[in-house]
Amino acid sequence: MYINPYLEDRLADQRIKEVLSVVKQDCLLRAGGSSSGAQKWSFPFGLFLLPLMIIMAPFQLGIYLVRRH
Repeated sequence: MYINPYLEDRLADQRIKEVLSVVKQDCLLRAGGSSSGAQKWSFPFGLFLLPLMIIMAPFQLGIYLVRRH
């Protein structure tokens, strides 16, 4: 089996970006903090971002599939 270090680095970077994206979306949906002040302004913001993320998901999946091949 041939190991390509450049390809391994690229795949590792891609995995890191995907994990950070999931973590960011999770933080936005969970209001990003435990203080009540953060939840007051994050709820409308999260309510706005949820449909936006749902609309953008097919495009992100398409970009992922194009880059994968």
